[in-house]
Order: sequence, then C-alpha cells, then structure tokens
Amino acid sequence: MIATSRWLCGTFSDLRFDHHEVVAEDERVVIELTMTGTHTGAFHGIPPTHQRFQQRQFHLFRMRARQIVEHLALRDDLGLLHQLGVLKQ
Repeated sequence: MIATSRWLCGTFSDLRFDHHEVVAEDERVVIELTMTGTHTGAFHGIPPTHQRFQQRQFHLFRMRARQIVEHLALRDDLGLLHQLGVLKQ
C-alpha cells in the first residue's frame, strides 16, 4: 500500500481522494471514493498528458489484528484513459 501510494503521488499531482461512504462489518471494510488529480508523471508507459481526471473507485479490505490482509479494488481504468486522452471514444 505504501509503495502504491508513493507511485500514485509521483504520477498524479494534486492527488486527492474524496471518501463518499465507508462501511465496516466484522473483518471487512468497504470504501467508495473518487480519486482526482493531474497526470504529470509516467503512467504504465504513458508519458504525462497534464490532463485533469476523476476516477470513481470501490475498495474492499479484509482486516485481521488491525492489519490489511486482503485488498480488492474496482476502478474505472478505461474511463481514466479516456480522460487522459490516451483512448478516443
């Protein structure tokens, strides 16, 4: 998680995560959020486009002894590539 956070901050400037809902039950935590920022670093081989974007995401964490033991994510990566101008509609 720390390595991913560092990579995201190096790829997208003014990175922001707006949490819309957090639900916790037993060992599971679900977070609905929107990630926004500007593409200013290389992203999977794509040079910076300097385009602003927003991407809706859902994350499911399974916790054990206050530590994350599993993480699943659902992100609109195709929509992100459209916003960056990499893919045309």
